[in-house]
Amino acid sequence: CVSYSGQCTMSGLISDRSGNRGRCAQPCRMEYSLIDDNSKFHKTGFLMSTKDLMTINILPKLLKETKIKSLKIEGRMKRGEYVVNTVRSYKEVIREIEKNKEVTDLYIKKKEDDLLKVFNREGFTNGYMLGYEGEKFLSVNNPKNQGTYLGEMLNDGYIILKNDVSLGDGISSLYDGCILTKILYNNEKVSVGKSGMKVKLFPTRFSKGDKIFKTNDQKFERELRESFKKEYVNKNYVNANFVFEVNKPMTLELKYKGYRMKVFGGVVDEAINTPLDRDRIITQLKKGSIGSFSIGEVSLNYQEGYINISKINELRRESLTKLRDKVVNSYHNNFEFSFDENFLADKKDIQNDDESYIIYVSTQEQFNVVYENGYRNIIISPFIYRRKLDFESILSKGDLNLYVKFPTIIKDSEMEKIFRAFEKFKDSIKGILTSNAGILRHFRGSDYEIIGDVKLNVFNEVSTRFYKEIDIFTISVELSRKEIFDLSTISDKKLCMFVYGKTDIMVSEYCPIGTFVGKRSLNNKCSRPCTRDNFYLKDRVNNKLLLTTEINCKIHTYKEKPIDLISQINEIKNKNINVFRLDFIDESCEDVQKILNNLFEKRSAKNAFSGNYYKPVE
Repeated sequence: CVSYSGQCTMSGLISDRSGNRGRCAQPCRMEYSLIDDNSKFHKTGFLMSTKDLMTINILPKLLKETKIKSLKIEGRMKRGEYVVNTVRSYKEVIREIEKNKEVTDLYIKKKEDDLLKVFNREGFTNGYMLGYEGEKFLSVNNPKNQGTYLGEMLNDGYIILKNDVSLGDGISSLYDGCILTKILYNNEKVSVGKSGMKVKLFPTRFSKGDKIFKTNDQKFERELRESFKKEYVNKNYVNANFVFEVNKPMTLELKYKGYRMKVFGGVVDEAINTPLDRDRIITQLKKGSIGSFSIGEVSLNYQEGYINISKINELRRESLTKLRDKVVNSYHNNFEFSFDENFLADKKDIQNDDESYIIYVSTQEQFNVVYENGYRNIIISPFIYRRKLDFESILSKGDLNLYVKFPTIIKDSEMEKIFRAFEKFKDSIKGILTSNAGILRHFRGSDYEIIGDVKLNVFNEVSTRFYKEIDIFTISVELSRKEIFDLSTISDKKLCMFVYGKTDIMVSEYCPIGTFVGKRSLNNKCSRPCTRDNFYLKDRVNNKLLLTTEINCKIHTYKEKPIDLISQINEIKNKNINVFRLDFIDESCEDVQKILNNLFEKRSAKNAFSGNYYKPVE
């Protein structure tokens, strides 16, 4: 994921599938263009599509030089071949390290090659383990599985192979793909093309200069499937007593490690012609499995008779299913979880306050319009590059309730820089806006009013009781109308509703501006173009997503169309939701005045975007 975990609402607001709920539609895997204020194109490609993380090449260093005790491998939506290949590769390297054996570069290269064969997006990345990789972090040309490189098509339709390829393998260029049906070498058909051979591949659907990749290695994947059939599937054989007597229901009793399951089946008829023989019955009982459970030894109480064989199959399946469920359920703890009330703030009655508005401004012009319209609860951020606010002028206003909005992501090494920027405001503000746990802890017990920011992702009443430091909670933009009202009914906390603004849909360490314009990489410092120009990501339907950067080099991506729920304020307002927030990001003075006029009249703009208010996310 290109975003910091929990800090992306891009999928939820675009497709109603929330990444925070495990249903991300991966809009970051789509094609984007990086442009500036003058519509100059700096780069086009899959600019938000990261390569998959791989650390096998630095595993010896990680395990020997850090206190890491466990490794997490992700792949819940991947095929079995991917799982066994990845787990096996890492496991074998770890075993070598544990034995204090020298793990050579050649040994690691072999493991990397195995990983590449099953799935990769233009290779792999070490993420931020060794520093900021720049463009090497991304699969700019192809967000899907690339496979292993075979070579470049020549003008005669031939290719000099860089790796082996076989009939039945999947091959592709950047734009097209197929199953390999024929290989010609010296005008002779061969089943395998070896590295170094000059061969012709069929179907002939590629052009001169196309880079060709093997996306599916049939032989390797067969080996993987066979390996996990042998090594990773345990069979649990159960003993069976089967009663097959005329004019009585069949009875199948299963026994497994102290567990018993007895199930009755259909009634056995007298045999009019040929009866079911003993061997056929035993064969059917041993046929197939339910999960890892199969019938092994069979004790048969038999009398000649007849029943449709499908009835025996049904009885076998039912019995094994019930036995399996009984065994599995015995491992389930009857565990009722309840939060330790010592960690939760007490519930209390709150008074019904008049509605109030709190407004975030990004430019001095926006501030002036908001101030002239009589609004005094104003949020600013001194942590944004290219900030266009006159802080001295703002601080000179004696009638403001000023709030400072802190960055969402702050590393330990960045705290000093953040608090240096905050220093000039600390004696002149009413409160702070934050979704950072470290900042909450720092200001615990202070006199500031603390507002939980949108990125805190407040979904439920328990979270409002957990954060004792927070005075006002901003509700997550991913909640629907019903979910908002349910929360406000249960919670006794003061809640704030985001009713207007371009939403900050992603917070990331990766910066497309620094990567493609500032040329930042492992060996190169960024030239900081974000301090001189505005930049946008332009998507395939010409939406322009504004990019802003903070002084600690975190980048924020904003949805082009703002959420506008102003016309719903009267509906939302109740005893708990009476604080309403508006964010002005890059709106002009005229735009700000129009929105404030709409706010006075409680009406939204024409064709307003309501976010997930009426369309709950999955």
